[in-house]
Amino acid sequence: MAGLLVGGPVLFGLIHVTFGLLCGGLTRLSRNAQLSGLTRARIEQFEKAEMFHCKIERQEEARRAEIQQQEVQRRAEIYESRRKVEEARRREGQAQRQREEQAQRQKLTNHWALLEPLRFERELGGLYKQLGYSVQLTPQSGDHGVDLVLKKNGKTTVVQCKRQKSPASERIVRELLGSMVAARADRAVLACTGGFTQPAKDFVRGQPIDLLDIEQIIKLTERIERQSQQDDPKATVSFNGIPVCPRRGCGSEMVLRDGKFGRFWGCPRYPACDGTRQAEKWTKIV
Repeated sequence: MAGLLVGGPVLFGLIHVTFGLLCGGLTRLSRNAQLSGLTRARIEQFEKAEMFHCKIERQEEARRAEIQQQEVQRRAEIYESRRKVEEARRREGQAQRQREEQAQRQKLTNHWALLEPLRFERELGGLYKQLGYSVQLTPQSGDHGVDLVLKKNGKTTVVQCKRQKSPASERIVRELLGSMVAARADRAVLACTGGFTQPAKDFVRGQPIDLLDIEQIIKLTERIERQSQQDDPKATVSFNGIPVCPRRGCGSEMVLRDGKFGRFWGCPRYPACDGTRQAEKWTKIV
């Protein structure tokens, strides 16, 4: 009995302690649960914020990509627009040059077609002279069908000039061949502003005869013009010390002129020839 009385308080104390521990544990568990719930809520809130920010960033990236694509497209459109403008200018310039060339060609055609017979011979002889030939005009009568005699590099060429509207026939070509043989020439040229008949063209095949119509004469003129645009390195001064035109095939004695950049030597045949020399290099002549 006494042992029971003594052990009662002890048992009661143990029960009290156990109950306290149990309540404390439950309190801690409840608090931990509350903390865990708050943490999950914060995590969910953070995740939602992260998702929102990611969504915003993706939208920004998409907007930047769209702006960049628009800029690329805008630059491409500007480039294409400029290219079209430059292409239109190029075509217009080319068309303008073609119109100028056609007008110049028509002008030359009219010039050669309207020349008097004697002037036609002289101007054609002038073309050959610019090509380096020595040119001799034959007398107006008794020329035996030869109007010009050309010599170059030991070769002789006879030329017959026909300033007429109708095409030259085969008979004229045959007569010129006989004149070439009689003159012991190496070659013959028949120049006719009216062109040539087909039998005449057929006859000269294999023969030492060249046919020159207005088109061929114009090509000859253009050839001389191209050569005249090239400077001749051998062109220096004339026999009296005056500089000569450097354009190949010209060789005219130059004259002193005043320009906006000072004095210079210019070709007296300007604008037909645009050869120039610097006056400083010829101060001893001034």
